[in-house]
Amino acid sequence: MKRSTFLLLAFLSMNTLFYSSCGKDDPCDLITCLNGGVCINGECDCPEGYEGPDCSNIQTPTNIRILNIKVTRFPATEANGASWDLTSGPDIYVQVLYNNGVIYDHPTVFENANPAQSYDFQPNVNLNITNPTNRYVVRLYDYDSTGSDDFMGGIEFTPFTGTNGFPQTITIDANGGVAFELTYDYTF
Repeated sequence: MKRSTFLLLAFLSMNTLFYSSCGKDDPCDLITCLNGGVCINGECDCPEGYEGPDCSNIQTPTNIRILNIKVTRFPATEANGASWDLTSGPDIYVQVLYNNGVIYDHPTVFENANPAQSYDFQPNVNLNITNPTNRYVVRLYDYDSTGSDDFMGGIEFTPFTGTNGFPQTITIDANGGVAFELTYDYTF
């Protein structure tokens, strides 16, 4: 066999081998999965909380459990400048309301709370938000053993908006006297 014929056959053989190995289409070549989704056999496998052909649709959770309520700000005195308690700082506790009804009332207080510190209230029961796109309220009170408790402030909030994913902690701050951080767990 002539050298030129041999080189031509070798070239054609290599091109055929290269062409046949590249001819197989990967079903995920043209698929883009969003929000951490992974393409498997041409379809997106979406992480929990996302759905749709490209994982771009955010699901509304069926339940949000509040794991912790942190009080990050409260007023040092009453609106008139008087101390919350006659001889000491306020004895604070939190409530969560839905449709004007209390759904959680923390059973213990932080005595003589300092407004320069933060205070964590971990619910002693499952604090479940079953209508996460509706409005709820978190309130802070000063417990008084001899009279009615003093309302220190509250903030209305929507637990889930569907615009910022699924944060574990959200800040509730209306730039008023009180502010809170809520730690969440989601169920779908």
